[in-house]
Amino acid sequence: MTDNLLIRKCKPSDLEALLHLQETVYEALPDKSQLRLNTGEMLASCLRDPHTCLGAFNEKELVAIAILYVPTSESEDIAHRISITQRAANLKLVLVDPRFRGLGLQQRLMNMLEQEAVGQHFEVLCCTCSPDNEFSIRNVLSCGYRFAATQEKYGGLKRNIYYKHLDKCHR
Repeated sequence: MTDNLLIRKCKPSDLEALLHLQETVYEALPDKSQLRLNTGEMLASCLRDPHTCLGAFNEKELVAIAILYVPTSESEDIAHRISITQRAANLKLVLVDPRFRGLGLQQRLMNMLEQEAVGQHFEVLCCTCSPDNEFSIRNVLSCGYRFAATQEKYGGLKRNIYYKHLDKCHR
């Protein structure tokens, strides 16, 4: 099924599809605290440089995304929270439509964003997951990320923080 998907960089014109995908994923979650809904303004910014949003499309329908976010403020700088001093970016968000789960899309998109990060000369990627989101945690760990800490973010939600050094295997 993933062979028929087109993966490409999302454009500002994909914002409505991205918002729809976020809502679809959120509504399917049994525990809504596992996903913090991003505002339309935040997602619109993720569709512009210096950030990168990769989308998987089934024909014209956006069914999965992953966002490489270049922190523009200390509040968005995850590396700062765990004392990483190398040039770091965030793996901000990965969403997969429930109909397309179990196909390896999360890991595939994460790996593609790692290549993008290396191309932008980042040395470390950081991300957060809800401590209760076992599927995302499993995918993050299987992609080689390491657990750093559990902290409060987003107005009091607990989040596990993970990081990955983008070593020579990606260069």
